[in-house]
Amino acid sequence: MPPDLVERYATIAAARPQQEAKYAAWIASDEVNEASLTAQAAAVGLTVDVPSGHVSLGADFEAKRLPLCFDLIYCRHGKTTGNTEPRVYQGYVDEPNNALNDIGKQQAEDAADKLDGMQLTPDLIVLSPLSRAAETGRAYAKRHAELAAKTEEWDDSAEMRFGAWDNKMVKDLEDDNICHLFYLAQNAGER
Repeated sequence: MPPDLVERYATIAAARPQQEAKYAAWIASDEVNEASLTAQAAAVGLTVDVPSGHVSLGADFEAKRLPLCFDLIYCRHGKTTGNTEPRVYQGYVDEPNNALNDIGKQQAEDAADKLDGMQLTPDLIVLSPLSRAAETGRAYAKRHAELAAKTEEWDDSAEMRFGAWDNKMVKDLEDDNICHLFYLAQNAGER
């Protein structure tokens, strides 16, 4: 990591008491309904500990089986510059920094190789309208002319929108932003 980012993340880490205080104030505010959040999580098999901000699989979580007879194969997009820079969330953005980089393009080809090795006969290929995901999926589809008519972009398959956090870089957030409590520990700050 570049020295300027190491220094920036050290400053953010030192602000952890302020981040925790800000998060506790938010939890205590009228904006948060702990019982509702807990119930919503439980409805999908998750456990949420609102005071700590931790979400995990519920004790009774069980994988859901689709009632129809088909196989679903999901392939996440390859690496982008936005994945390698310490961002909060790329979100629903389609800018040059969110396009596949050279590593991501190779990952897309590698995924296509693996799919070819599975000897699939897809009935449908669904692509996100975001270029990083569409380009990843097209690495496979373009190898098979017969799939052109079976390849569709669905807006609903795009990454969710994160509002003000879309494409926001962690280093540019205020030191006391509560986002740091969750993001840096799992991503940029503790590599």
